Amino acid sequence: MDEPTSGLDVRSSRQIIDLLREEIHRNGLTSIIITHDLFLAKELATRLLQLDPSTRTLSEIDVATFVPDQLMG
Repeated sequence: MDEPTSGLDVRSSRQIIDLLREEIHRNGLTSIIITHDLFLAKELATRLLQLDPSTRTLSEIDVATFVPDQLMG
C-alpha cells in the first residue's frame, strides 16, 4: 500500500489503521506499506526499513526502540 492514510483526517486515519491491523492479523497477511508517516509505521510494523535516497540502500530500524521523532528533520 502506498500512503494509506495520506490526506485523511485524524479520525479516518485511525479507522484505516485499525482496519489494516485487524485484517493483517486475522488473515495472517504480510503487508508492505510505503509511508512518510513514521507514527503509522511504528504502530503497524513488525519490521521497518528506511530508504536512503542518496545511496538507494535500505537499512533496518529496530521497531522496539524506534522513536519516530528520531528521523524527522
